[in-house]
Amino acid sequence: AGLAAGYSFLRAAEARVRLMTDRAMTELPADAAGWGRLARGLGFADTAGFVAELARVTGDNRRRYEGVVRS
Repeated sequence: AGLAAGYSFLRAAEARVRLMTDRAMTELPADAAGWGRLARGLGFADTAGFVAELARVTGDNRRRYEGVVRS
């Protein structure tokens, strides 16, 4: 997955957080129940699957960004 796919994933997560809180907010949930709702809302079977994908996407995007900045 490239930057566009990573961006789409992160925007979907942001939109779901906004729907859950009914306000413009970009912070991730503070409690386990909120993480569970977010994961299920994005189509993940469990929180662990979402957290793993979030870590993968943010790591990939960070490496790509650093590659651009350092070149």
